[in-house]
Amino acid sequence: MKPAAAFATGLWTGALVMAAVGVVYLRILDRGRADIAPQSQEQLETRVQLLQQEQAKAAAEAQRLRQTVAELRTAPVISPEPVRASRPARYRDGGGADSWIVDSVLTADSDAVANLEQAAQQNNLYALDGLALLAEHDSGAALTRVWSSSALTASTKGRATMLLAATVETNPHGAELIEGLTGNAALVEAAVVGLGAPDFSTRLVRGTAITPPPHFKPDYALRLRIVENLRQAVTDEALASVIDRIQSNLTQRASTP
Repeated sequence: MKPAAAFATGLWTGALVMAAVGVVYLRILDRGRADIAPQSQEQLETRVQLLQQEQAKAAAEAQRLRQTVAELRTAPVISPEPVRASRPARYRDGGGADSWIVDSVLTADSDAVANLEQAAQQNNLYALDGLALLAEHDSGAALTRVWSSSALTASTKGRATMLLAATVETNPHGAELIEGLTGNAALVEAAVVGLGAPDFSTRLVRGTAITPPPHFKPDYALRLRIVENLRQAVTDEALASVIDRIQSNLTQRASTP
């Protein structure tokens, strides 16, 4: 039996039982009328009337439920539609970034920067890239605040460090912040990679109107000086090798007109 029909049948059965009980009770009261004192006769009649009303209601409810059961038994079974999880809108050509992030970079106003900063604080890497692309608009202030946040995951912190170094010219405190990373090999490596990549790669510029980085003129002399200072504090051979390779690349770029 269908679940809905079974449930309605149960209700119908209960209504019938209530009606039957009411009939029995009325018969008992009718038989006992002769034995009741005259002063209680009026009260008894009132109770009988109430019981008759309840019996009529129960009979009507039983009839209604009987009809419902008949309809449910003959109704076709309809399978529920599968629940589809809603997905936020995606910018098709933006490498998976939400379209509002691309729009914010293109708008480049204070509200756009604030929205990107809030999303980047929640470890949204696309919003973080957006802040780096807008670093020259606020001297890297929003990117620096995100980079300093304790809410970042390790991967987001590494990406933020790389972007902070990649846009070092826009930030008056950039060199100081990066040189203070000595002692943290992972962040030093991320910073050196960023110093060697003012034209850092970001999926936000794919298929969009965003101009690829850099959005400023790189200062290779500044970058080389920071790299040299970091290199002096590094003792790990693998990391030193990475720094030497990037330093050589920066030197070549600095000598190219």
